[in-house]
Amino acid sequence: MPSPTRKCFGTFDVDLEAGELRRNGLKLKLQEKPFQMLAMLLERPGEVVTRDALRERLWAADTFVDFDHGLNTATRKLRQALGDSAENPRFIETLARRGYRFIAPVASVGAAGATSPVDARPDPADATPANLSAGPAREPSIAASRAPLLRRGRVAVLGVAAILIAAVVALIVMTRRPAGAPALAGAKRLAVLPFENLGSNEDDYFADGITDEVRGKLMNLPGLEVIARSSWNEYRKTRKKPQEIGKELGAEYLLTGAVRFARGGDGTRRVQVSPELSLASTGASQWAQPFDATLTDVFQVQGEIAARVAQALDVALSAGEKRGLEATSTRNLPAYEAYLRGEEASRGMAAADPPSLRRAVGHYEQAVALDAGFLEAWANLSRASSFLYANGTPTPAGAARAREAAEKALAIGPGRAEGHHALGDYYRIVVNDAARALPENERARRLSPGSADYATSLALTRQYLGEWEASLADLEEAQRLDPRSVNTLRRLGFANFRLHRTSEARKAYERGLALAPTNLSLLRERAMTYLAEGDLAGARAVLKAAPKEVEPTALVAFLANYADLVWVLDEAQGDLLLRLTPSAFDDDRSVWAICLAQASALRRDASNVRKYAEIAHAAIEEQLAAVPQDAQRRAVLGLSLAYMGRKAEAIREAERAVGFLPISRDAQIGPYVQHQLVRVYILSGESEKALDKLEPLLKIPYHLTRGWLKIDPNFDPLRHSPRFKKLIG
Repeated sequence: MPSPTRKCFGTFDVDLEAGELRRNGLKLKLQEKPFQMLAMLLERPGEVVTRDALRERLWAADTFVDFDHGLNTATRKLRQALGDSAENPRFIETLARRGYRFIAPVASVGAAGATSPVDARPDPADATPANLSAGPAREPSIAASRAPLLRRGRVAVLGVAAILIAAVVALIVMTRRPAGAPALAGAKRLAVLPFENLGSNEDDYFADGITDEVRGKLMNLPGLEVIARSSWNEYRKTRKKPQEIGKELGAEYLLTGAVRFARGGDGTRRVQVSPELSLASTGASQWAQPFDATLTDVFQVQGEIAARVAQALDVALSAGEKRGLEATSTRNLPAYEAYLRGEEASRGMAAADPPSLRRAVGHYEQAVALDAGFLEAWANLSRASSFLYANGTPTPAGAARAREAAEKALAIGPGRAEGHHALGDYYRIVVNDAARALPENERARRLSPGSADYATSLALTRQYLGEWEASLADLEEAQRLDPRSVNTLRRLGFANFRLHRTSEARKAYERGLALAPTNLSLLRERAMTYLAEGDLAGARAVLKAAPKEVEPTALVAFLANYADLVWVLDEAQGDLLLRLTPSAFDDDRSVWAICLAQASALRRDASNVRKYAEIAHAAIEEQLAAVPQDAQRRAVLGLSLAYMGRKAEAIREAERAVGFLPISRDAQIGPYVQHQLVRVYILSGESEKALDKLEPLLKIPYHLTRGWLKIDPNFDPLRHSPRFKKLIG
């Protein structure tokens, strides 16, 4: 029997005969030697492939070459292509002085396309740890907010079942639309625009709910690509012509509609929905039909609209897909209304501010109290709780709520994407375990390949694992599915910025600001691209040019908190910062006080430095009582102690923080925590130790650069050091 010429593992497909490596169907560039190495490892999964065996396979006997250098280079390039790392391998394990071993499940594909499992050790990312471990996980800021809940248990070993699942998954991956690729030939691209509410403004949330439900039902139908929600909001009550909208969204078809709420003669609440499908290039109607039903029948109306649109677009539906269009997670109208109120408060899970998230959590909790089987409400209750844990003050109760809600969503619909997505967010954001988040995010992506949200979550998880290049591919796919998403553009900018691709980052930020000129994150990160080039004046010019609608207090508080940019503020902004009260920082006294301590330090106001550092220290200690292994908060605790002159304690706490969250565990937040240790060493007079920890930060994806170090006054105490002078060139 001929040996299979195709191998599959994770989201990768390898054609050994053609010499091609693909991820989610997208061809990856891989040179000859790394590919030969991959092929040899895939032939013997789970076994040690010795360095001598690789030498014989990759280089002929009469070839004179620096073998060690050549093999190390091939290994590095192969790992880069797979988004793998030597420190935390998911695919290729290094056995010192012996060789390498492929540790992920591998499936073989024969000529007929059938898959068969190949014996291999299970992918650690697919294992299920017995317990949880937690720590900080979010955008670097002084308002750190993570906590461990339970100690990490030993990773449970998967057996034959995992290998069989991997084989099935591999087959699915090969038949899915490639991530990051253009639409399949014949696929129709549809934008579902906000249905206009013809009644009271108080009913806008319900009209949006109808729109989003129809969009969600259409999203994963074969032969359709549906633009994501965040790109349609700007077209609410728009006067733009269909041709203009179609061009901006890259859509061939537009689904619009109007919703009116009324009461029948018997007092029954009714809803009238008038959808219309049109051709974007001409505006010509392709289908239109009014629906009039009691409000309790709105779930059936949503399914009927989606089915009629699919029919009008000549989309062939299987029996299962038809059932999916008819299905609904709840028929409890009060629960559904509470859920839609949650969606309104969270802005479709796009909100990041604690007040909005708290309101959303309350509505989602009401929804699941009214209908305990409401899957989407459980999933979004989990996600909103995870985000609130990240962006507010973390509590064990909030972490437990995020986990329990995700598990409930999975129990209700184990084959649905929403529960996996929520659990992935919980692992990444609350538990700070991206390795456990990855398989959940990958499952959600496979179950719902048309979702820009799931592509984004997968990208963020890859960033925490240090897979920055792979995250860019996922973000580019998300941006294609959601072309007007400000958050996606910001994340594309951030990934490029971390990779020190300043020009690409700035372009993404500028595109985002064209859509949302008052977005504080975009303004801050665009300014940071100039700081990376050593251009403080350029950064301040970005901030000074912020639209007048940007509230100065909000801008100053935001810059002082996130990425420690107190030093970037001009004199007037610094004066404003020193006048702010804790209310400008969501009433978090720890954040408020440490920001003002830094501002006072820049002005050499020793009295206020100590005063605010003591306030910050007391507030952080109180918070850490609930979340003792929160690395970001513990690092800032060290910073407050350093400002208080308690050097030994400061160093101890900052070093503990790095121990809780090393870069090898978290490539997103870990560098920021180590950066804080550098600052503590500097304030404590330990210049050599500071340089020991600073030098590695310039060699990895992080925002510190030589240009940044030249202008950041926090590094002034190092400027006479020969090592520092050499470091900044």
